[in-house]
Amino acid sequence: MPSESVQPAVRPAARPVVVRPTSVHRSDTRRGRSTDLEPFPALPAGWTTPPAPVGLARASIALALVWGVVQLLLLASAPGEVAQRAAGTTAAAPTAYAWLSLGLLVVQSAALVVVGTWVRRSQVFATHLAPGNGPRRGDAWPWFAWVLPVVSFWFPCQMVRDLRRATMGERLAAHRAGSLGAWWGWWVALSLATNSVALRALDLRPEEPVVLVPYETVVTVLTWVPLVLWVGIVREVTRVQRERAVVPTGGVRRSAVSRPGRRGPGAADVACGA
Repeated sequence: MPSESVQPAVRPAARPVVVRPTSVHRSDTRRGRSTDLEPFPALPAGWTTPPAPVGLARASIALALVWGVVQLLLLASAPGEVAQRAAGTTAAAPTAYAWLSLGLLVVQSAALVVVGTWVRRSQVFATHLAPGNGPRRGDAWPWFAWVLPVVSFWFPCQMVRDLRRATMGERLAAHRAGSLGAWWGWWVALSLATNSVALRALDLRPEEPVVLVPYETVVTVLTWVPLVLWVGIVREVTRVQRERAVVPTGGVRRSAVSRPGRRGPGAADVACGA
């Protein structure tokens, strides 16, 4: 009987392995968000990144909430202040409204120091991620920009906008620029509502009993809206900072170098100026 030749089994050709570059888009299903981080070349050997200022971010959020609570207490004490002024008993001893006003000033001063420090530390962090992409102004502006006349109406917004871009990336920061523009619009409204010069120009006198309660109501609304938006901005920047801080030195960095001219002006640019 003729022997049958045994043919070796032919395996199907293996599919070519395609090596894809590291994805720069990661979905965060826990929070329902996505982080679209732009790639940045590996940093030189020995280059270290400072720790993300997470503690300062938490302190900034805590002070924002305390600020809002004190303002609510001011609103709650306003009717009693009006009654005491009508009875003429406010001169005998400091009222609850007076003590709360002093407490609000202390909270605002602490917030200025903490927020300024957080902004400065975040600028340093972003500069280490993308060397050469430092802030456009000097080291002292994160504190003084909030209180100096005239420039306080756009310098802080520009600092926060540039910080978000340097940390989060041009695409992601532009995609979520609406929250920054809304925050700054409400913040400017609050600044004008609590500015004595602006109030005198409008012939408004909050110290008058008939005006005090409506005035504190408006200020409370103008306080809580930008504070809530600010908490969202700080949490957003901090989340990206923590993600980028864990990338080892010399590895693929996800960073952002601002590239002017890549897109038209967005909401943040309109709100903050050029």
